[in-house]
Amino acid sequence: FEKESLGFYITGHPLNRFNDIIDKYATADSISLKEMPDNSAARLAGIIRNTKIITTKRGDLMAFVTVEDMNGSFEITVFPNLYATTSHLMTADTAILVDGQVQKDEKSINLLSNHIVPIQKAEETWTVSIHIKLDIANTNRKQLETLHSVFKNHPGACEAYIHMQDPEMTEAVIALPEYLQLQPRASLRKEINACLGYQAYESVCSKAGTLKDRNDQNGRWKPKI
Repeated sequence: FEKESLGFYITGHPLNRFNDIIDKYATADSISLKEMPDNSAARLAGIIRNTKIITTKRGDLMAFVTVEDMNGSFEITVFPNLYATTSHLMTADTAILVDGQVQKDEKSINLLSNHIVPIQKAEETWTVSIHIKLDIANTNRKQLETLHSVFKNHPGACEAYIHMQDPEMTEAVIALPEYLQLQPRASLRKEINACLGYQAYESVCSKAGTLKDRNDQNGRWKPKI
């Protein structure tokens, strides 16, 4: 209630705890949005401040939403199809990540929303591949067995790759089989890192305007050689 009472935050902005997510998955903020070309794709994070719900001529509900980030605020339009599945998020103080298309004219700028998710679900929504880096000189059989169990406990549809690394020699990239595709989430990252004892988990996210960002016709990520 700090901003409501005083007009500003004292103990820090509510988005501060999501800085890592915002840095990785957001492609713009309320400032850079103003400089983006009309019709370009953008993904922004923020907290919902105000929601205006209207009824279309067809009788469907849609919304115009004011979202605030750490640099200012911006407006998003939520059309009926999306509003029908995200209306539960349209309440004040909800932290969201919104992906859409920039709409500009001489007087205003707006983001036409394509996808809206709670900010905590950004990783599982926009991650297209997971990469686990193994130091082969310091990995034992027990760790590999535990790692396999972790994979089995987090089934999903996201492609995963193991990078077998020897810092002084080379790196081999192994694509995990389809039955070991994973569901990206914070708990998976924590369990993998805990198993291996270092920051082994990395993920690749899709571009703004998409839920998938594939690099070839078969939909498989191509490692750099």
